[in-house]
Amino acid sequence: MNPISTKLCAATRSACLAVLAAVLLTGCAGEEIVRGRLDYDLRPVEARRQINWPGPPETPRFRYVGELVGEPNFVDISDQNTSLLLRSAILVGKWVAGLLSVNEKLLLHRPMHGASDAAGRVLVVDAGRNAILVFEPQAEEAKKGEGELLVWTQAEEWVSFQSPIALAFAWKGQLAVSDAKLKTVYLLDGKGLPVGKLGTGLLERPTGVAFDAARGDLYVADTEASNVKVFGEDGALRRTIGSPGSGPGEFNAPTHLAFAGGSLYVSDALNNRIQVFSPEGNFLRATGEAGVHVGQLSRPKGVAFSAENKLAYVVESYFAHLLVYDQQGQFLLGIDGSGLPTGKFMLPAGVWLGSDGKVFVADMYNNRVVVFEYLAAQNN
Repeated sequence: MNPISTKLCAATRSACLAVLAAVLLTGCAGEEIVRGRLDYDLRPVEARRQINWPGPPETPRFRYVGELVGEPNFVDISDQNTSLLLRSAILVGKWVAGLLSVNEKLLLHRPMHGASDAAGRVLVVDAGRNAILVFEPQAEEAKKGEGELLVWTQAEEWVSFQSPIALAFAWKGQLAVSDAKLKTVYLLDGKGLPVGKLGTGLLERPTGVAFDAARGDLYVADTEASNVKVFGEDGALRRTIGSPGSGPGEFNAPTHLAFAGGSLYVSDALNNRIQVFSPEGNFLRATGEAGVHVGQLSRPKGVAFSAENKLAYVVESYFAHLLVYDQQGQFLLGIDGSGLPTGKFMLPAGVWLGSDGKVFVADMYNNRVVVFEYLAAQNN
């Protein structure tokens, strides 16, 4: 065999091993590991333009940052010096592995809610996958600037999530995740490993969760029971806030929660309002009124409050808007999508805030999370 043939055979063997490795790794993991530089803006670079709310001539208050959909958010930064033959083999391996899986790409199916931490990690509850998708901007044991997309599916040992709804960071950095079907709130550590649970036998349909770090209380909206239950770190039920009804402090199917600025915000969905309580559960005020105009509420879901900027955010799901109010409940602004040609919301659900001024909206039936930024510097 001549030297050229020998080199070709060696290269072929290497390529085949790469293909086999790709298939075996995918078969073992169940999901392909997705890595790359995390980029919010999915538009081609030449098509990117700034989109603000409100439009001119008014002072802009928010700008469009991008959206999270899954695998497409991770830009490949792999070594460009890898041989063409090996890169081709890896691509073929991924293609073959894709034939063995249900989904060609790892994408959000039905995002409901989420949370973001100071490191820029974004965790999204995906009811379509019955999982938590974690958008990690800097993965461990990865190249500098390379992030990772993770999928967490385990509620506890041998039990997978069946209907996850919302999440919140709780005690010692743990993640509290509500599961409406399992009627329990599960606790995960920072790597997504189950470490505990609470509310089993006490909750009828847990949905929204919120945490008061100062008092160590976890608030859980029990939609079926029309109340909010408060748990301690030991899992014991400390108190119950509200009861069925339409008066102040009463609920009709409460869903999402937020705790900020020393107050608890409750999305009282079928009473068409947001109610605000003291940490002890005393009624303080209500925001919003029933109606069909922008700024009024038909089916409020997600709620968030920025203690720094004194702004309340409410997702009006039925009429598909993100509504912004001041601390007194005065309506300020409505946003009906990303501002792109096909960017209208479709039954949005949760809203949450990042530590860097970002506002995240779970656009449920568009299979994405739309990201905005509050332009605090311009407003000041």
